[in-house]
Amino acid sequence: MRRLLAAIRGDPSTRRLASGTLLGVAVLTLAAAGGAAASLDGRDASGARPGGDHQLVLRVAHGPVTTSNSQYIDAAPSGSSPGDVRTYYLPLTRPGSTREIGYLTGTLTTTATDRPDSGMELRTADLVFVVGSAENQIVVGGVGAYARTASTLSKRTVTTRPVVGGSGAYAGARGWCVSTHLADDTWTHVFHVTVMR
Repeated sequence: MRRLLAAIRGDPSTRRLASGTLLGVAVLTLAAAGGAAASLDGRDASGARPGGDHQLVLRVAHGPVTTSNSQYIDAAPSGSSPGDVRTYYLPLTRPGSTREIGYLTGTLTTTATDRPDSGMELRTADLVFVVGSAENQIVVGGVGAYARTASTLSKRTVTTRPVVGGSGAYAGARGWCVSTHLADDTWTHVFHVTVMR
């Protein structure tokens, strides 16, 4: 403290030490202020509300996507083009189980063709996973790249999309979902989310 006071008074032998110390104090002060600003909405540095949020990993599965559980709506012009919509309704289970625990419903909409590469297309997702009772929903958005001629992702393909919300047991859900199309034509969806308690 004496050196710091001496530097403030103008002692040239301690100015360098004092400027480093003052810089350190300034950085700590800004970091503390940033932490306080980040917590104004009640969340800590990780984005969780202390005592109010819960992180969870949820795993669900479903069988093959077929013409009996999906529908393709071909917007003009005929063939793969922006505006084409695919709708889905698929019973959900836990991986390795056959007991139904809910369902997946929603749409994939083609937004661009020959993107990101020739022969591919981009489809945006509006997928709702209902697990247990009807109020327990997780909503998945985002975009994925698909072969233009394929109804869904190729087997042995993985895509990750954002979780954009939830309700019931998954109220306020945020995080991501990893969807895997397995070699046997079944699917798993693994949610990594933070939800409100």
